[in-house]
Amino acid sequence: MKTNGKTASSRQAGNGAGPSEPDVTRLARLIAAYAPHDDSFELRIPGLHASRFSRINTECFHSVRSPSLCIVAQGAKTVIVGQEVYEYDASRMIVFSVALPVASQITQASRSEPYLALRLDLERCAVLRAFASSARPLAAEGFQVHAV
Repeated sequence: MKTNGKTASSRQAGNGAGPSEPDVTRLARLIAAYAPHDDSFELRIPGLHASRFSRINTECFHSVRSPSLCIVAQGAKTVIVGQEVYEYDASRMIVFSVALPVASQITQASRSEPYLALRLDLERCAVLRAFASSARPLAAEGFQVHAV
């Protein structure tokens, strides 16, 4: 599923830690704590992974992506599925509803602002139920919803 970048939640402005800190900034800080160096780390919650990468990829990385929800808190990534190109960052997430061969590339990352992301592995049946119940309401609100 890919959205056009519209957000449904309201974010609070602010720069410090605590309640006034923007949600995405707080999420990036938390991911950085659980991903202390470049790599992907499986967290204590089964199926939840935190990733940090401080360099962009010069070439695509080929893999099979299992059903999952991917949320970027900082940086950006491009995923190619067949002929379709999907870009996601802190304003857009991606959901893989079935296992797919993909080519991916981190397109925005640096040592001072690394790519920071969470991946939640999903059960296939739960994904199908959720997509079926949410696609129409999201489309009615102006979101672009695509099944991948």
